[in-house]
This record gives sequence, C-alpha cells and structure tokens, in this order.
Amino acid sequence: MASSMTPGYRTAMIGLRPPRVALLFPGWENWRGWARLALETVTGEWGGGGHLIVPYDEDGSVDEELVRACTAFDPDRIELLTAPPSTWAKLSPEWVARTQPRSEDWSTISQGRVSGGDTQMAITRLLEATSVMQSSIGGVPPIGHPRLSPNNDTETAKQLEATEYFATDPSWTGDAALFAGAVAGVVRHESPNTEPSNDALIWWLMNPTVDRLPAQMEWGQSAAEQKQVRSAFEALSDDTTALRRGWPTNGLVIVIGDTAQDFGLALAFLRLHGSAIWLTPENVREAFPRSWQLRSELQTLVHGTQTIHLISASLKESEVDALALTFDDHHIVTMNGRPLDTRVSPRLSRDWPPFDDAPLRLMLTDHISTRTTVAVPVNESERGTFELVTPLDSPLPQRPRFQHIQRPAWIVDVDFDQTAMPGGRGLPPQSLLAASNDQPVSIRASMRGVSFEAGSDGVTLGGTVLPGRVARPTLRIPGLEDWVTEMAHTRQLTTRISQAGRHAALLARRLGGRDRLIDVVSGPLHPYLREYLMPNGSRPLISEMFPARDGVVVSDRILLNYQALKRLTPSIRDQNRRDHLDNLLAAEIVTQGLVLNCAECEEVFFVTMDDLGIRYPCPRCGAINTLSSPRWRRDGEEPSWFYDLHPALRALMKSNGDAVLLAAAHFRGQTWLYRDTHELEFMTLSQPPKKQFEIDLIARMGDRLVVCEVKSNGEVGGGSKRAEEIRKRFKAATLLRADQVSFVSIDQPWADGTKDAISRIQKDEYPRLVADAIHIARPTTTGGEP
Repeated sequence: MASSMTPGYRTAMIGLRPPRVALLFPGWENWRGWARLALETVTGEWGGGGHLIVPYDEDGSVDEELVRACTAFDPDRIELLTAPPSTWAKLSPEWVARTQPRSEDWSTISQGRVSGGDTQMAITRLLEATSVMQSSIGGVPPIGHPRLSPNNDTETAKQLEATEYFATDPSWTGDAALFAGAVAGVVRHESPNTEPSNDALIWWLMNPTVDRLPAQMEWGQSAAEQKQVRSAFEALSDDTTALRRGWPTNGLVIVIGDTAQDFGLALAFLRLHGSAIWLTPENVREAFPRSWQLRSELQTLVHGTQTIHLISASLKESEVDALALTFDDHHIVTMNGRPLDTRVSPRLSRDWPPFDDAPLRLMLTDHISTRTTVAVPVNESERGTFELVTPLDSPLPQRPRFQHIQRPAWIVDVDFDQTAMPGGRGLPPQSLLAASNDQPVSIRASMRGVSFEAGSDGVTLGGTVLPGRVARPTLRIPGLEDWVTEMAHTRQLTTRISQAGRHAALLARRLGGRDRLIDVVSGPLHPYLREYLMPNGSRPLISEMFPARDGVVVSDRILLNYQALKRLTPSIRDQNRRDHLDNLLAAEIVTQGLVLNCAECEEVFFVTMDDLGIRYPCPRCGAINTLSSPRWRRDGEEPSWFYDLHPALRALMKSNGDAVLLAAAHFRGQTWLYRDTHELEFMTLSQPPKKQFEIDLIARMGDRLVVCEVKSNGEVGGGSKRAEEIRKRFKAATLLRADQVSFVSIDQPWADGTKDAISRIQKDEYPRLVADAIHIARPTTTGGEP
C-alpha cells in the first residue's frame, strides 16, 4: 500500500435491478406507428419498465427536454430501433421514396434490419448526456449490441400464454390506445379485440386501476372473471418491483400536444414519476366537453391533494392556456394560482416538474427485503479517492430460475455514502477500477454511485456455478480533483494545482480539511485576516494605519496584537474569539511572538515563541541580545504579544485566493452535499506541457456540477480578451459535462459589459449550460456571532 493512502472503512449500499435502456425511434412522419413498434419491442424485451423510448427527428436532433429526461432516467445503454425495409416502406413510405434508390422495392424486402435518419447524431447527443455501460477491456458496446435482461431466454408469448393480463394491441391506432400501451404494454395477438373508445381509455389513463379497465384490454382464458389481472409489463417482469428514493413532490403531469416529442415527454414523466398522461389538443377540445365522466374525474384529481402540471413540448404557452380554458368552462381548474373562475381550485400548475424528483426505479423483487448495506475496507488518499482492498461480493438473486442463466444479466448498483465523485458524466471505466482489479467487467458511473453488469466479461468455464459466473470487481471511487483530472484525460489534457491552489492545499492540511479552511477564511475572522495585507500604493505612516497601536510593520509584514482582533471582530464573544485564535495557533496558521529590536544594529524583527529565550540572536548582525524592556520598545511594564500569518495564508489573501473561498462558502450554503477543488490549471498531455486555462473553483453541489470563475473587480479581461476568457470557462464546463458556469465577483459588482458578454456567449454558443453572474459581499467587522 502506498504511503499516501490511509486504511479505513466505507459504507456501501448494494442493489440488484434489471437493465435500463433508452431506445431511440423515428419521430417524424407516421411517428405513431414507430412508437407502437417501439413499445411492442420493449414489451418483449423487458416488460417495458426498464426502457425509455425517445423520438429523434430525421436530422438526428433530439428535443432537449427529452435529453434531460434521459439523463434523469440514467440508462445503462442507448439502443436504436431498427426494422426490415418492408416495415419502413409501410410506416414511412415518403421517407423511403425520398431517400432510397428507386431501383430497390423496399416493400418486398423482409430480411435484415435498417435504421433511418441521422441516427449517429441522435445517438451522440444521448451519449453526451448519459453515462452508459462500458467494458473495462472493450469500451462502449456498439449500438445494436444485444439487449440484456434477466429473463432474455424466454419468449414473450410463452410467458403470457398461461396467465391473465391487460395490454393493448399494435392494431389499435388511436392516440389514447397508444399511451395506454405505454402504461400497460403492447402485445401482438392473433385475434385482437376491438379497440376501446377514446373516452374510455382516457378515463382509465387518468387513474389506471384494474376496476376501471376497459374490457377490451383484458386477455387470457379467464380474463373476464379475473380481477387480479396484471399489466403485460408486470406479468413479463414479475421478478421486479418499482421503488422510489424519497418522497415525490409532484402530482399528475398532463402533457398536451400531438407531436412525438409530446408523447415522449409524457412517457418520460410516466417512467420517472409514475403519474402522467398524454392528451392531444383534439382530446381536450372534444373528449372533455362531451364526457361528464372525464370532467368529473379531472375535477376529483384537481380538488384532491395533488398538484396537476399542465405542460407541452410543442405548443406555445398561450395555446396551452387556451386549451386550459376548455377545462375551466366546466369549473375544473385554474392556471398558476390565477383563478380563471373563482369557484375552482388553484391546484393546476404550468410549471415543469423536475425529472429527478424521487424517480421510480425497478429493482429485483427478491432482493428488496435484503438490499445489502455493508462496510468495506478501503485505502483512501488525502485527495478523497479511495479503493476497495478486496473485490466486492454482491448478493445473488435467490429465485431458482436465476441460478441457471448462462450469463447473469442483472445490474449491480453500488452507492457509497458521501462521495465527492459527481454522478454520471461518462467517466472512463478504468477510473472506477483499482489498480489491483484483475477481472474484466462492464461498468459505469451512474447518477448515484457505480453500476456494473453482474456477468463477468472474462472467461467463464462451462458448468461453473452462479457465484463463479458473477463479476467481482475491485472498485475505485475518485475524489473530485482526481475525477476532474481523469475527465481531462479524455480530451488529451491533464491538470495540476496552481500556485494559489497549493497554498490553499497546504493550509487545508494544517486545519484538517478544506471545509475547515473555508470556515476560517469566510467566517467572522475574515476582516481580521484581511488586516494583515499591506495597502496598495504608497504606504501610509504606521500611526495612520494603526492609531490604536494594535499593529506594526516589520520587514514589510503587518503584525497584529489581540486588541486588533477585538477591534475587527466586535460581535464575537471574547471566549469564542480566543478559541478561534487558539485553533489557528494550534494549526500553526498564525504564529505568536514578540516584536523586539537589536541593541547593536537596532534592527526590529519578530521573534516567535518557539525562538524566544533569555537571550536571542539578531537575524541581521548576529549579535546576542538579552530579553529586557528596552528591546520591546513599548510603553508599559510588559511586552505585547503580536501575531503573524503563515506565509501561505498571507500569499493566498494577497492573491485574492480568499475570494475563491468566499465563493465556495456561498455555494456550500445552498446545497445538502458540497465538495470542491483547489484552483486547477489544465495542461496539454504533450511535452512540454502547455497551459490551456485555469479554473478557480469546480464544485459539486448535490447532483449538480458547477465551474466557477472568481474575480474581485467585476471584470474578466476586456474587449476580445474578455470574450476569450469567458469562452474558456464554458469550454471547461463542456469538457467536464458540468451543469452550470458561475462568474462571481467579490468586491465590485460585475460590469454591464461583462454580464452582457456572459449572457450572449451562453445563449449563442452554449445554450445547454446554465450561466449566472453573482456579486458576493465580503464579511464586515459588524458580522459574526450575535
């Protein structure tokens, strides 16, 4: 074990679940037919709950709200819906006629599978927003890689033939039937039932319980008598249970619109929140006015305890508001708390609920009650990176049929408590495995911890029992600074701590951690620490600087006594003030001593307590002096103790490094989990290394990653240099797949030109990133404790 690693233990929660797959499907002409085919496909693959279907346009673009939904869904794989040419000729004849050679009659070709549109662009966009499974020996599996499922050795028809279930049939073409298929599953039948009415399906979708189920959706020999009937999704995935971490704050989501994006958005909320419905404008204008049953159901929902979110991916807000008036005509809803009718409830919102609000997750049922929490031995570095000492033993499913699957295909989730590693973001698999790991495995950084395929990527001999066929990786969880470095490596860059960052790192080690450094510099002692800095420009007289004689200047360094501390921290109780000072002295961040002079050369100098004695040497002439009253040259009977800052802290304050720590304190106060880095320089990997840019602060705030630039004068360069410096921060955020770029000014507010440049560059060049310009005031002498 390397000397820089400290042994210890970490708590890990281990869960088993089915794979999660995001399936791209054509979202242009006749997208409804493709959506039905996609739902039929995922029903057969894994009961649907482990899949999200995402439409893409012919040019490969994917709606950004759907991209965000996909990020929250956190898929293990990105897949692409393909079909034989004959299916393309049937579902998208115009596209075939426009793009394919006239010499080929696609309607007669039933062999092979093809895709359409700019699929590479669509795939790339989702890969940029997610963190998919990668093999430690082979990288990202190619699109079209066989989808994995714990029950992938059993055909859908065979699983359903001996049970009762409800589902839709792909021959049903109505919009309500399409979304009902997203709720229950789409199964092809030799003799399909008649499609239920649109109103009946909408009524059921608003509260999809078995007792409200349209009879035409029930299948099986005794379905008519069986009221414990399950959906096809549930029947096909009876080894899984949906769980939710935390309590959701959202109610029903109604998505209005008639595009593939509206449908995909409603399906995303359904998968992530469990309560969503898709309505076309025609449904709203015609179904609700003619059906008292639908109006009554919506009124019941609105006047219940939950909020209803009314949103759209394709309609303007004014168009959605106009459709909402259709509801209000029957005294059902209001908009955003602004009553459209005083007799109605204000529970309908036009705000978009967050996708990541306690999302639903499928887990293997027989592991729910035994979800494992273990303490594992680790070696941890001072940078927060830790490695398991031994390979991880994950629990195994207990149901007999899992014992005989040739390649275990469930996913193992491992979530360590309070790690600094940001979730997802495509970290290379090698970064998640310790140097001692000797087993190939498909692994990824998930939104919460690490996920890997239970089946080993190594060689497994035939006849090996289940424990010998599962992966047992030796995991590594990088701290934030190491994580940033490894993400930089993906762009042929590396990082090093800047000079200011090295000063901060030294101080953090002495104080016991970066959190403690942030507390010290940003807390009530901040004005006192700033008092140690020499004024800019010509130096005033010492009597002008310290009229109360609580400070001196020695060798171009300001030294302060305890009276200065009292003057600059008037709101702190005296005992607390002394405790603060004692802690800094114990950490050797502040040094205590006397200001003395030399009897021979009259040099004035500072002698620390460690160097004090009855006799002491002069640092200039070497003369030995006796400690006596002429040497401290102060009125009064006893010498006054003075205090000096550690050179690293003095240099940090002088270079405005304290401004970065003030920004860190600001961000830390806004989140439940905060980790950050010292100031980093990004360098090329080539020799000699060339500096590309410098980032003052990279912070993990809960699930968000923020890149921060900190200034004290409200400016980021000027003219063309200003735009260049702003772009560098956005480029760094893109490299790290961060969520936000924050520009923080401490002493002065941002100049209007700088704020305009930030806004313009974000809007025109980096619209996927959030950007803000913040002004933070320094703590003053009136701050601190009451």
